[in-house]
Amino acid sequence: MGSVEILGREVGGRTVAEWDKLWTPVPGWRTANTPELQKGRGIVRFRQSGKVMAIVRASDNKRGFVKKFSDYVRPSPSSRDHHIGALIYENRHDLTADIIVTGECQDMERVNMALKQAMKELYQPVWSASARP
Repeated sequence: MGSVEILGREVGGRTVAEWDKLWTPVPGWRTANTPELQKGRGIVRFRQSGKVMAIVRASDNKRGFVKKFSDYVRPSPSSRDHHIGALIYENRHDLTADIIVTGECQDMERVNMALKQAMKELYQPVWSASARP
């Protein structure tokens, strides 16, 4: 499927092109801890030297993006059982993070899954997070 078809796909009431304009950088993502990041759910795009390395979901009910970020920097390796987590951890000092906030409620999880899949198709990240959306 070409990028035009992907950009025109509707996810959660918006086209992928509309969602793609909503990427927001998170400076200092490894230690970022704001109320907005704690409440927010959505997807994260990790980049290294401008190249998209991974796209993952942040869907924790209580700590949203903060939980996702801490999973990749904390000493406990439990969140890094999957190869994408290990790669992000190993390269954490060289990665930048951008987020798209889809909402604050669990109902957005369907949107997050579909949006993650569409963004993976669009950006073709170097590290594939998983076969599932």
